[in-house]
Amino acid sequence: TRESSLGEEQRVGDVQADYHRNGSGVLTGWGAENEQSVAALFAAFVKYYAEFDFTTRVVPAKSVEPLSKFSTRFQGNQKMVMCLQDPVDPSDNVARNINFRAPQIRFEFAR
Repeated sequence: TRESSLGEEQRVGDVQADYHRNGSGVLTGWGAENEQSVAALFAAFVKYYAEFDFTTRVVPAKSVEPLSKFSTRFQGNQKMVMCLQDPVDPSDNVARNINFRAPQIRFEFAR
């Protein structure tokens, strides 16, 4: 079994939910090469999601690349206007309550 920085595998139901803390030394120096300001990082974040194709893509919880909305399986009858994968339960869309106003959210990111 895989151990987390806490010394034991962390699970929620049948989902592996490990995470690491800086105290473990695992993340020591992580991100040290970044020299951008918080403002520049936030501006890049907003630009990325202003241009994100929510009609065909899912914001993944544990990967870098977006997932296809058509190949991702979510629980039951969850709305699919905007999809943000739950990091603990990948079959859960944490944005399931967003309705037709999703284009307004994109507009606000772009503004």
